[in-house]
Amino acid sequence: MTFFELKDKILDFLRRKPQTGIISAVIIILFAAAFTVVLIQTLSVKERKSDSVENFTPDFQAVIPDGPQLEKDYYPSRTTEPQWSDEQIKQWLTVPDEKNIEDLELANDRIISEITGAAP
Repeated sequence: MTFFELKDKILDFLRRKPQTGIISAVIIILFAAAFTVVLIQTLSVKERKSDSVENFTPDFQAVIPDGPQLEKDYYPSRTTEPQWSDEQIKQWLTVPDEKNIEDLELANDRIISEITGAAP
């Protein structure tokens, strides 16, 4: 099959089914454009910098600011116990009464109704 025979068959097909020919041409053009973009992207890839991890070595002692919100015995980090002691429970835990629980339920109901709105 020569080039001219192939050309005649393609033109004959396009005369019989022009819509299919147009769709085929658009697909071929989009494929060629995508192939060109991928080719350009792969050829123009620059060598990326490797993320190097540098060890931090402080050259001075950290200064902890004085302020009303900080205690003098301030620790930047501490180890915590897996459970509270009875003293800590009495100091930090407040048992809610019935009114607090009802207020919390009403607040949650308002938030839920705002989120759902007029949903069916």
